Amino acid sequence: MHTDTNPKPFPSDPDELFETRYNNTIASCKHIIKRIALKKFKHAAFASQETLCFTATIYLDGRKVGDVHSDGNGGEANLYFADWQVERNLGDEIKQAREQADGETFKIGLGDLIHHIASKMVEDKQIAASIRQGKYRPTDESIDEGIDAEADRCSSHIDCSEGGAA
Repeated sequence: MHTDTNPKPFPSDPDELFETRYNNTIASCKHIIKRIALKKFKHAAFASQETLCFTATIYLDGRKVGDVHSDGNGGEANLYFADWQVERNLGDEIKQAREQADGETFKIGLGDLIHHIASKMVEDKQIAASIRQGKYRPTDESIDEGIDAEADRCSSHIDCSEGGAA
């Protein structure tokens, strides 16, 4: 009789199950996320309904490859690539990353991944504004963790240069 010595518990709470699958999906695509930058990012909070309303220019490995637009009404972002092969290759990489992931993942596309990056950019901008306004006071522990996380984000998908999204 074979018994699994390290069984993974299956969440029974639907919210916990969603979060687990979402985190697994993003973790499996982290190497792809680090290669994508959104520049000239403009977020229209007033028009965001079910999803973020935004526009941006997509860079892959430091090279401009296309544009993205989301109307904020739900659904995937509209992607416009100068070379369809780039979009196809990224889609294949995402699919392969999900297949090799540990645990259950969601079936996502490139538009979903770009929405995730845009959401993180908006979240980072809101946190930075709260810190500037004195509404958020991080603890010593969160500062140490935040410095590492901020360095990762700035070196990956957020344009931290003057006039960028941050």
